[in-house]
Amino acid sequence: MNNFTKGLNRREFMSLVGTTTVGMAAGSMGAGAAFAQGEPIKFWDMPWGGTTYNNAMKEMVEGYEAGPTAYQAIQWANFQQVFASALASNTGPAASTGGAFQAFQFAEQGQVIYADNVIEMLTESGKIDDFLPGTLDALKTPEGYVGIPWNLDVRPVWIRQSLLDQAGVEAPTTWAEWLEVGRALKAMDVYAFATGAGPNNNFGYHSMMALMINNGGGLFTEEGELDVLFDRNVEAMEFVREMAVDGMIDPASISYSTDNLDQMWRSGKAGLGYHTPGLDEVLGETDGDLVVMSPPAGPHGDKGSAYYVNNLMMYANSPSREETEQFMFWYVNNLEHAWTAGRAPSLPALRSITETEVFRARTQAVKVIEEWQPVCKPMAARSSASFAALASIDAGQAVTRFAQTMLQGRTEARAALERLESDLRELV
Repeated sequence: MNNFTKGLNRREFMSLVGTTTVGMAAGSMGAGAAFAQGEPIKFWDMPWGGTTYNNAMKEMVEGYEAGPTAYQAIQWANFQQVFASALASNTGPAASTGGAFQAFQFAEQGQVIYADNVIEMLTESGKIDDFLPGTLDALKTPEGYVGIPWNLDVRPVWIRQSLLDQAGVEAPTTWAEWLEVGRALKAMDVYAFATGAGPNNNFGYHSMMALMINNGGGLFTEEGELDVLFDRNVEAMEFVREMAVDGMIDPASISYSTDNLDQMWRSGKAGLGYHTPGLDEVLGETDGDLVVMSPPAGPHGDKGSAYYVNNLMMYANSPSREETEQFMFWYVNNLEHAWTAGRAPSLPALRSITETEVFRARTQAVKVIEEWQPVCKPMAARSSASFAALASIDAGQAVTRFAQTMLQGRTEARAALERLESDLRELV
């Protein structure tokens, strides 16, 4: 007896799946005929926390007692192509984790089973109340829920406390104070907006989005229409430009990789900056010098940042829709295992997991959950729900080029945003 509860950009993506969508759409309402009776429910997972995580989740999935299951870890390299090819040949999973916008893309192609039935089961059981605020809304579309939230990737602001102490300043609570702190740090040759927009580094783009949201802005209207030139976005980017012009941003950051950025933190050149919720753990510095500060207020009093709602999704070529939905309900009810045994470094989307002893030991992660997650919005902001086009934006060069432009400080905010809007209109 086990201890578990019973119960690419758009053009590239379309080229991968476009030839197979007709048959998949027909299958989205029931069981996949290509699967023989007794076929196991295949669950594909990503390497969210290395071998410890994947081994723990393999144990959990293959301990499912209601029917046969099979667990497989998929690497991030070319993961969308791996999924698309497998779904096209009816050899894909019944359910999986994956990229934050993956379910939206496959749903657009008729390859996803909407999670409404599982949401109903979670509602009837009372488990629905365990989800952190806003996480379910981020996955709701007019057609239904494309997935179920399970982990969150938040962008909080970190500080190196010893450098602020040396400069005689405290963590800023407003943007105006951020500029004051930046000037004090600059006198020590330390930067107050540590980021990077080089190869495979999205922190520059994420930082721009975080500040727009912090100012009550975002790239889209509440209805999901592109609105890059929204006045709050212009104001936020003027703030970035001021920091760049005043020397508070490292000019070399436009080419920094994530390794370069992490080295900037290690070497004492970074005083403040956006990063993942686990920066202290990534750098092996959990002694309290690297600290998540409280969300600062923008010029109008708004607080917020950007985050990704990573989700569990189900596929139309599942051997049995009903059995897959039952498995997914069971999986959600046992997700604590990912953190207690798998030591997942990410943030859980379920409040009960944030209250476990294992998670509470992560002091800075707890602060992110308690102070940052409630004010975060997805990359679709000001819309509360995401959509497939975000995958093309997130993986494209337009947002990286925009971040590089802002970090150099040589272009007026409105002009940079006008170029960004023009680029994004080709993607949405």
